[in-house]
Amino acid sequence: MLIPKKLFLFGLFILAFTNIIFASHILEYGPTSGNYLLYIPDKPAEKMIVTLHGSGERANMYLSGWQKEADARGYYILAINSNDKNGWAGSDVQRVRQIVEKAKKIYHIRYTLLNGASAGGHFALYLAIVYPQDFSAVATFMGIVMESLKEAMQKYHVQGGKVPILLIHGTLDNKIPVVNARWNYFFLKDQSFNVTFWEEPDMQHEFYTKDNSKILNWFESVIK
Repeated sequence: MLIPKKLFLFGLFILAFTNIIFASHILEYGPTSGNYLLYIPDKPAEKMIVTLHGSGERANMYLSGWQKEADARGYYILAINSNDKNGWAGSDVQRVRQIVEKAKKIYHIRYTLLNGASAGGHFALYLAIVYPQDFSAVATFMGIVMESLKEAMQKYHVQGGKVPILLIHGTLDNKIPVVNARWNYFFLKDQSFNVTFWEEPDMQHEFYTKDNSKILNWFESVIK
């Protein structure tokens, strides 16, 4: 007998909610635009990756990109879509924060790594710097400090160093030249943030999955 998709997903949610988890699986919520995906590993370890896609992309690519390392280490993956496929905006701020907070409460998450690429990297920096209480650390691919973020830092009087920041940028990036990342690094350092910067010699403008294990090593070192 075929089981309706909605009923099947609801059943998976009930199993996860009651902590009766027999195997890793993915839960999907919401309509095509503005939805989010949650990956539940075989052996959860109270740690979660929140990942934000780049402009023109969707969340499923980022969930699958993290899945191997997340399953090996027991990380949940929360992959969220922007309301507008073309990028992230102010209307996404509270929605993303609410989704993250809900997942943290339901699955008893202690440590949250925020990750984003390109436009998702810009937005991840914004969220982590303006709302440091929501995340344990942030790691971005091609994330840059925009004028709006500098204004937000001044508006909210954020004290540097609350959230460890990892900036990753490729020297082959032809959309956002690596010189911008170098400027970001020194700017954030001057603002007393705990910031680390990696340049990758073979990385272009991309979600660079080759660094996933290194990123989780970095994250686990900072949450100690």
